[in-house]
Amino acid sequence: MATFHLVKLCLRSIRGKKFAVFICWLYGGVLSKLYLLIITSRKGQPMLQSKMLRATVGSFLVMFTLSFLWYGILAEGYNARQYMMILRSPEDFSDLNIAMGYILLAGLLSYAYPLGYSGGRSGSQGLRFGILMGLVIALPAAFINGGAYKMPLMANLVDALYRVVEIGLGGLIIGRLYGADAAGQADE
Repeated sequence: MATFHLVKLCLRSIRGKKFAVFICWLYGGVLSKLYLLIITSRKGQPMLQSKMLRATVGSFLVMFTLSFLWYGILAEGYNARQYMMILRSPEDFSDLNIAMGYILLAGLLSYAYPLGYSGGRSGSQGLRFGILMGLVIALPAAFINGGAYKMPLMANLVDALYRVVEIGLGGLIIGRLYGADAAGQADE
């Protein structure tokens, strides 16, 4: 998580400069190389034999990185204004809790995907699955949180829309990593 803090601090201090784009590109490159190291050995054979495990790692990396870009850069000021009564200060953020939440989300999505897989193109099936799960998870929560907490409903709906996109892309990755023969493979 030290890398996460370092990149976040760099981007905050140089917002709006071309160097920030370079840091994001570098950060994405490091994550993609890490993922390739995790899933393949030197002989080109998969290190992670389980498709579920590969899908969990892949979707975690995508959703966690998107979360960093959305909450840490693109919507940081908006969220700070909308959620000022409940938002933790940057020093109080628990990157470990956030990462654990994304690992859990990625694992549960990767487990559920083959249970409802109906055949077809893995990418489109995964995207459809991710969008549906994003709607199921985020939309009700937006209304519940808007009703129970001092959180603006519109800000919650904007966040829910982001979540649908984020989880949709996570589902796309899961579908692509399971491939066209995903049915019944959650336990492989």
